[in-house]
Amino acid sequence: MRILFILLMASGTIFAQTTAKEAKALLEEVSTKIKKSPGISIDFTYTFENPRADASMKQEEKGSIVLAGDKYRLEFMGVDRLHDGKKIYQFLHDDKEVQIMDAEDDDEGFTPGFILDMYKEGFSYAMAGTSTVNGKKVQHVMLKSIKSPDIEHIEIQVFSDSKQMHKMTQKGRNGSVTTFSVNKYTELTQAPNLSFNRKKYSAKGYYIVE
Repeated sequence: MRILFILLMASGTIFAQTTAKEAKALLEEVSTKIKKSPGISIDFTYTFENPRADASMKQEEKGSIVLAGDKYRLEFMGVDRLHDGKKIYQFLHDDKEVQIMDAEDDDEGFTPGFILDMYKEGFSYAMAGTSTVNGKKVQHVMLKSIKSPDIEHIEIQVFSDSKQMHKMTQKGRNGSVTTFSVNKYTELTQAPNLSFNRKKYSAKGYYIVE
């Protein structure tokens, strides 16, 4: 019995290590595919709820991202934000204002870079089964937080054939649930223009703050 127990423990450890490697490799494949593409356009729905705080509390917002390498344009929760690789430009259209800041000074947690790279440190990995969405197989990956005081775990769903992200759900230690669902995913055939045209906005009467 002792030998059988040792063998079962060893096989369980090997299985866990194997699924961890598979999970991390899958996430790296998804991230690399996006970063190497000429450009990608994503329409998404962001949902936040915290049943512990208030059973009726639920916030849902739609947004869109255009990605090209480290550059992106994000329209989300009334904010229009452009990252050209060096600077971040935040457009306040109602006030006709553009705020410019260095990229390293940006403290926003919800950014394309965070979504693509947050798995690289501070998490353990495991394959977490499959499901079917519109006839397509979806692989689930579970990331359990090792040291974050706020995040309990993150579940990422990826289409098995295309390696495109379908959904990301983050469970907070305070009971909050944040979900990022991809509604439309389009691979662009050429790089989008993600640069700031100062003359264009100055001509429209925008006040530029640096």
